[in-house]
Amino acid sequence: MKYAFPSDLAEVVVDRWGTFVSRGDVTPPAIPPIQELQRILETIFFASLEREEGRPLQFTVCCAASRTVTRDGTRDRVPMVPLVALDRSP
Repeated sequence: MKYAFPSDLAEVVVDRWGTFVSRGDVTPPAIPPIQELQRILETIFFASLEREEGRPLQFTVCCAASRTVTRDGTRDRVPMVPLVALDRSP
């Protein structure tokens, strides 16, 4: 897998979405438009370079069909912060 920047990675994700996201016979969730996916991956990339109280940030990003995400093999809910579009109107 060759890519130079997170926006390049978006193209790889789009190409492989159905293969990597699918779980058996379950249809994968819809993928965001590539421009939004590029923005998400760039934001994640730059956030990963930040530090909080002297430590690198650690987080996980997932795509889910609902706002309820459970840990594999359990009923424990994963704490999450949904990504939402900001209103950029003047």
